[in-house]
Amino acid sequence: MKKIILIITLVIILIFLSGLTFKQKNRNAGDTKFAVPTQSQTKSFEPKEDSRGEVTVKVTPLRLSSGENAVFDISLSTHLVDLNKSLKDIAELEDDNGNIYNPISWSGGKGGHHLEGNLVFPPFSDKANSIKLIIKQIDGVDRVFIWSL
Repeated sequence: MKKIILIITLVIILIFLSGLTFKQKNRNAGDTKFAVPTQSQTKSFEPKEDSRGEVTVKVTPLRLSSGENAVFDISLSTHLVDLNKSLKDIAELEDDNGNIYNPISWSGGKGGHHLEGNLVFPPFSDKANSIKLIIKQIDGVDRVFIWSL
């Protein structure tokens, strides 16, 4: 009788553990469409900074691949200048073939002394070998950031 109880207990434990393993595999499989690509899946682009004038501009490309919207994380910081322009109005993206792309959106707002947000552009040409982000006239200075693709 004790053997039967022991065997039934072991079978129940095995069924329980199998269910947990199956559930975890399904959860991980379902998460892949929302996962941020790992460095091995996408090329990593270095952040760049421009501190000319009274405003420091830091730009980190989050996505730079043809066929997808180009996305940049941008922060602006100053203690003397009012950042009263939306980057959507003063930025453009240019590829090495001379194509110019206007921003789709800027999530960082405008006004104040510290702004941070994502600047999004439409997909650029798959023939591009480099991309140039131009942010015009921040504290009287055009900021230009270039990345090789």
